Amino acid sequence: MDVAARDGVTDPERNVLIDALQRHLPGYRVRGAEAGVQLLLELPPGTDLPAILKAAARRGIELCNLYEMQLQPEPVDPGLLVGYGNIKDTAIDGAIAALAEVIRASG
Repeated sequence: MDVAARDGVTDPERNVLIDALQRHLPGYRVRGAEAGVQLLLELPPGTDLPAILKAAARRGIELCNLYEMQLQPEPVDPGLLVGYGNIKDTAIDGAIAALAEVIRASG
């Protein structure tokens, strides 16, 4: 995975988040590392996004449903926008471990 730096400076939280996603959700594609303060976590087709969002919210994890961001009425691939602009790097690994549990439990 290419972790591009903004203005030549790497973002420690982004790097910690990407490492945690790779460790806890191996095989899941992550895009948009170079874009700013959120990443796109692609999920397998048929993933129950509403169930994941509800379970994650119960664990204090706020996520953005990619379905709500697309202009098409029916998105092709499910995904989550995972932000890291408002989280300490020391909290990221635990949050991603909890998210991985939620995703695995959903199906």
